[in-house]
Amino acid sequence: MTKILHIYPSSNAMIARYVDMVEKGMPESVTSASAVDEKDARQKCKEWKPDIVHLHGLQQPDLLQAANYAMKQGARLVVNPHGDLQPWVMGSSVKQGLAQRSMRSTIEHAYALIAQSKMEAENLRQLEWNDRIETVTNPLITRTTSITQLTTMTATIYNKVMASDVLALMDDNTRRALSLLIKAGITG
Repeated sequence: MTKILHIYPSSNAMIARYVDMVEKGMPESVTSASAVDEKDARQKCKEWKPDIVHLHGLQQPDLLQAANYAMKQGARLVVNPHGDLQPWVMGSSVKQGLAQRSMRSTIEHAYALIAQSKMEAENLRQLEWNDRIETVTNPLITRTTSITQLTTMTATIYNKVMASDVLALMDDNTRRALSLLIKAGITG
C-alpha cells in the first residue's frame, strides 16, 4: 500500500479540484490524504508517515517548508508546479529571488516534476533544476485528456517514484547479502 500526502494551498480552488480528481481515481493500492497548511502537513507526516508527498503549487513558502520537512522524514517528493515556474509568473524582484532559491532547492530534490502541458515541460527543462519531468495534462483546463488518463498517468509516476530507490526498499538481510555478492564479485 502506497501512502500519498497531497500538500496544496487552500486558497486555490482549481488545485483543490485537481487533487480531488487525482485522489478519487487512484487504484486501491494507493491511499491518500491532504494537507492545506504547514502545521497539518507536518502532523500528518509524523503520524501517518507517507511514502510520497505530492506538492501542488510553489508560491507559498510554508508549503515548501512542509514538503522539505516531509523529505527529511523519509518521504519522496513529487512536485506539480501548476504553472508557478512559468517565466511570466516567476518575476525578478529581490523577494522573488529568495523565493526562487527556495523553490529551486525543493525542485532539485524531487523524484519527479509533473508539468501540465508541453510548454510547461519545456520551460521546466530550460530551468535545468531537475530533469525528471513528466507531462500529465489537466482535464480541468483542456479537453485533450480525461480524468481517467490523469489518474492513470499520475499512478504510473507514483509507481516509478516508489521503484526508483531499490536500496531503500531492501531489508537489512538483503543489503548485507548484496554487499557480500559485490565483494565476492570484486575479489573473485
